[in-house]
Amino acid sequence: MAVKKAVADRYTERSWNLENHAQLSRIRQCIEAARANLRLGRWIRDSTISHKLLTCNLHNIFNAATILLLNQLLFDSLGESQDLRDIWFAIECFEAEGRGENNYAKDCTRVLKDLDALVKRMRDQTFEDRSQVRNSQFATPQTQLTATTAYDVGFILNPEVPPNILPNQHNLPGTIYNELSNWIDHDDLQLYNDPLFL
Repeated sequence: MAVKKAVADRYTERSWNLENHAQLSRIRQCIEAARANLRLGRWIRDSTISHKLLTCNLHNIFNAATILLLNQLLFDSLGESQDLRDIWFAIECFEAEGRGENNYAKDCTRVLKDLDALVKRMRDQTFEDRSQVRNSQFATPQTQLTATTAYDVGFILNPEVPPNILPNQHNLPGTIYNELSNWIDHDDLQLYNDPLFL
């Protein structure tokens, strides 16, 4: 949950900084636990003759792969190459399980592949946005600027924007931005306070 909320923070806040995040130690623990779970999942799969995994093992592998995929959005570098191999290990596990009639495995394969593609698109967009900001800093000034919002007017009057504001801006479609905002607002502890679950 810490990784999920940190990703939402990064893509919805202007002044986001991972090193100053209040949950940084939990984020790192979560990422390390995901790596350990994938190592354990690989060991379990390789130690069985049939290479079949129980549903509970698949569930843990899925969650761990999801965390490592989201982790790619937290850091500018792609992380460890072992993480990428572990993510593909998880996808391969679900592909192997999905060759039969296991719809759970087929759904998990599709979700992991879709999430992988989404993460790549978001990373590409982030780097493209940063590149455009860097290039615009070296571009020749425009002769005529149009103002459509109060921010634009303020920018025209004072083009010296603090350097840490623009690079962290992400051009996300409204639906993605709203979903990420829900991740921030969602309190998982409410589940434990609900009398229906006690």
